[in-house]
Amino acid sequence: MVIFKKRKTILYARVSSNTRKDNLINQVKYLQEQVKEYDQVITDIAGLNVKSISD
Repeated sequence: MVIFKKRKTILYARVSSNTRKDNLINQVKYLQEQVKEYDQVITDIAGLNVKSISD
C-alpha cells in the first residue's frame, strides 16, 4: 500500500521598498500561474488579515 501525504507549499513575494511595487506585481502574477492547479490558495496574509480563495 502506498500512502500519499498532502504537502503544503508556501510561496512568498516581497520587495524592499514602495518604489519596487511593479516588481512585486510581476512576482505575484508569476506565482499565481504556478498554483493554478492547487486545491486551495490563501493570499494576502499580513498580520491578522487573511483572504482565502478556494477553487
